[in-house]
Amino acid sequence: MKTLCRKPIQSSKQKKERASEIRKRRAALSKCEREIEAAEAEIDTLNEQLSDPETASDYEKMMEITNKITEQKALADSLMNDWTELTLWLEENDV
Repeated sequence: MKTLCRKPIQSSKQKKERASEIRKRRAALSKCEREIEAAEAEIDTLNEQLSDPETASDYEKMMEITNKITEQKALADSLMNDWTELTLWLEENDV
């Protein structure tokens, strides 16, 4: 006797809840992507400011910009971790 692998039957409510969860995670993924792009653009802008000779001669300004770059890099790293988790969840759930 053969046994076929079948997905468990989901109720209408379960299907709606799953669809809702998928939409939420896709929206969060899109938001992460936009925020990562914004953080990377800010890092580029700050790096350009560092290369300005006027900024290079101002120690306090250099430190301020360097600290902002560090903050933006930490934000980008955190967002990338979130993006990875969301992507894996969507892949694991056959989306």
